[in-house]
Amino acid sequence: MSTTPTIVLVHGAFADAASWAPVTSLLLEQGHAVRVPPVYNRSLSADAASVRAFVEQIDGPVLLAGHSYGGAVITVAGVAENVVGLVYVAGYALDEGESLGQLQGGFPDSDLAANLGLTPSSEGQVIHLRIPELNEERRKELVKVAHKYAETAKVAVRHVRRDGMDALKKMEKDHQISQDDHKRMDTEVQKTTDQAILDIDHLLSAKEKEIMTV
Repeated sequence: MSTTPTIVLVHGAFADAASWAPVTSLLLEQGHAVRVPPVYNRSLSADAASVRAFVEQIDGPVLLAGHSYGGAVITVAGVAENVVGLVYVAGYALDEGESLGQLQGGFPDSDLAANLGLTPSSEGQVIHLRIPELNEERRKELVKVAHKYAETAKVAVRHVRRDGMDALKKMEKDHQISQDDHKRMDTEVQKTTDQAILDIDHLLSAKEKEIMTV
């Protein structure tokens, strides 16, 4: 079992793992193990239970970091036995017994909905929300998000390659494989890495085309 904590990044409401992309890339480059679980925006208790279950599947200590609503999620999920610390990145940090609604009530309402041009209407227990068509500027912004996802994936692939090649070096040093086997397996690892990078580029190209198609 590793004694170095796995860093689990928990994003805010109505966001996804891409919001952590620059941080994820930096941490991976520094050799850290990083995970970014989804947050489904069901309820605080349900989201915290989901993140806790995710954390408890990790072998070894975990450092939880939460942004915005993710801060409230890690506060509740942080009771998992393998969590060794909580980091709040502009996140909600609830006091004991405090609800998220009580915390939010101390601040002005967000103007996010108005800026997005959304006008919700209600009909009994049903809320109708018309999503405006994406303009060209917004489509280009989404393409940038897709590129961040792709770059994060490539960094992760390269780290797997590095770990694999390091393991092969150790195996040769310990006389578990021959020098010829080491060279052959190195080549196979590199071919697999190159194919994975190529697959990511193909997926990115298809997604970019999909986003920009009106």
